[in-house]
Amino acid sequence: MQAQPSHIEDAGEAVFEPRADRVTYEILKHRLWQINEEQATTIRRVSGSPIASEVQDYNVGIATADGQLVACGMSVLAHVTALSHVIRNCLKVVGAPRIRPGDMYITNDPWMGAVHQNDVALVAPIHRDGTLVAWASSVIHHADVGGPAPGSWNLDAYDAFQEAPRYRFLRIVENGEIANEIMATMMTNSRTPSLAELDLRAQVAAAGVVLRRMDELYDKYGAETVSSVMEDCLSDTEILLRRRVREIPDGVWRAEEHVDHDGHEDTLSTVRLTLRKQGDRLAFDFTESDPQARGLINCTRSTLESAPLSAVLTHLCDGMAWNEGALRLLDIESKSGTVVDCAYPAPVASGVINAGWAALNASAAAVARMMLRAENCRDKAMAGWAGAPYGVNVFGMREDGRSFGTMLGLSGLQGGGARSFGDGYDTAGYLHSPRCGAMNVETAEARYPILHLFRRLARDSGGPGRHRGGRGVEMAFATHGASAAEIIVTSFGNDHSGSPGIAGGLPGAGAAGAVIRTEGTIAELCARCTDRDALLHAGEAETLPAKARVDLKPGEVFVAVTHGGGGFGDPFDRAPEAVAHDVEVGAVDRLWAERLYGVRLAGDGTVDRGATDALRAQTRWSEQDGIEAATLDRTALVEAPTCPDCATTLSPEETGAGPKFSVAPLGAAGPLVSARWGGECPRFRLVTAYCPNCSHSIESLQVRVEG
Repeated sequence: MQAQPSHIEDAGEAVFEPRADRVTYEILKHRLWQINEEQATTIRRVSGSPIASEVQDYNVGIATADGQLVACGMSVLAHVTALSHVIRNCLKVVGAPRIRPGDMYITNDPWMGAVHQNDVALVAPIHRDGTLVAWASSVIHHADVGGPAPGSWNLDAYDAFQEAPRYRFLRIVENGEIANEIMATMMTNSRTPSLAELDLRAQVAAAGVVLRRMDELYDKYGAETVSSVMEDCLSDTEILLRRRVREIPDGVWRAEEHVDHDGHEDTLSTVRLTLRKQGDRLAFDFTESDPQARGLINCTRSTLESAPLSAVLTHLCDGMAWNEGALRLLDIESKSGTVVDCAYPAPVASGVINAGWAALNASAAAVARMMLRAENCRDKAMAGWAGAPYGVNVFGMREDGRSFGTMLGLSGLQGGGARSFGDGYDTAGYLHSPRCGAMNVETAEARYPILHLFRRLARDSGGPGRHRGGRGVEMAFATHGASAAEIIVTSFGNDHSGSPGIAGGLPGAGAAGAVIRTEGTIAELCARCTDRDALLHAGEAETLPAKARVDLKPGEVFVAVTHGGGGFGDPFDRAPEAVAHDVEVGAVDRLWAERLYGVRLAGDGTVDRGATDALRAQTRWSEQDGIEAATLDRTALVEAPTCPDCATTLSPEETGAGPKFSVAPLGAAGPLVSARWGGECPRFRLVTAYCPNCSHSIESLQVRVEG
């Protein structure tokens, strides 16, 4: 007979003990993950949309009968909590007695768990001998699900009724057969009906794979054993994570992130987080975040929950199975009516990549600072990754009269945050989507009337630090064979950078976009690409705000820069030879090598040792008396009890004197931070805490001074 508890107590600490024998448990645990992987592979192979097959803006999961995700895919982690909410709401709305074998349901309602209307979730119940025992689930970002705006991001919306239609648990498959009337309804509302059909059929096919593979497991091991292993997978992750969290010193950490432009006006909405760690629990408190916005940047509670979970999974759960067991340690507090927990019917079409992404950035920053205080995970702390999306929808008409439309998925072309031991990865994508990608240039040009003029690593985009952040990209394209085209951009980070540095590192590049109103043939435009300045000054450039909807006429060029990763550690601690190499490969400009790293190079590109030593010996900071009282909370800046360079005590409680503070424009962090304002954004200041003894940089934050 199987033991009932999934763990036992040993000296006051939980020790995992599966109900099945250990060998069976390990076999089934890995088999569940393999089945979920097969579900993901099926979606990539069946879907005809590059959004799924290349950008990988989708995810899959296998859940218990009550909706707890036991196996979550490695694509967009925001979909993990979304899928569990979708399953639980399906049980409520449809009703357990009406959920039958052979049925599958779809929803894109953000108040039912979908993170926004473009993300269509499919859930399929798994029955055994007439009893509901598990669920298969998936989400794909559909290119267009209807509504007033192409791509379904309506920048003019003031409520959800002005956005794309929402569907609550339509029975897309009934008794094993696709319901043609439901498929037709989804297709007729989409501007890309063929892609909508392929995406839905891919989700149905993927769920069918899971149902068949799970039947094989039940036949071989029995439903009771498989169900017990699913429950124990959750407990296994929970126990391992509790053990790791318990070793971290208790404390409080604060972080902020900001979303510029709400779709209507150039506003600024701030997400405020207080992270409290006590014992083996982590409390994420978002209640002080700004009120919900008038435009589409808000997110629902289910999307908010994905932010702390994604940060914890990616930062603290290495060596563990990623599942919803980690959520059992998290207390997530929010207030209805705020930008991260909006009240119905607030507009939310772009919430997951605005307020939701901002909540993730804040969660990741707070967790990383917490990790710096812990012996067991200090070396795994990271600076901010891929600070904000760069969502670009392109819709229009070909010269032959056929329409076209897609989301380019540029968010995967962003820099990774620097680590405690090394530089961040270039174009690493975003951390909360480990398998994220971007549409290949060849795919975009083969399928759509688009011609890329360039897509290349952006110089000075990696956050300066002892270890440099990974670089983002700069890219440009024009239409080619289109009679008309419209671009809808939704991003944030034009005013600041969403990729903060850590431990004295500086933020990476922010986001920027423009349309260059130029003249000339495609060949002439391409010829200018060898000289960046020649292209950027080829005509009148229209700088775009973080949310924009603009026409792109033949001969005009769309240009964008994506976020770089944040830096780790004081930039003056970076080895001069590493800076010289950065300059040689085009990662850093000579001028900024001097300004940010204190490294002067000789004419042949080698380090000028004497000049470098003199630069690094100069005082970098001008103390700002009273700045901490005027614009920031000390505890939000400095968690290091001593200077990591000279070991000076920095705790005001112990010595009565903490670090000193210096204030500068954001452009002091690099030429691509607040590029829209030429580095002089009136909304923010770069505040650096430094050691009063050795001037070592302890922490640098972008502090909001407006509002």
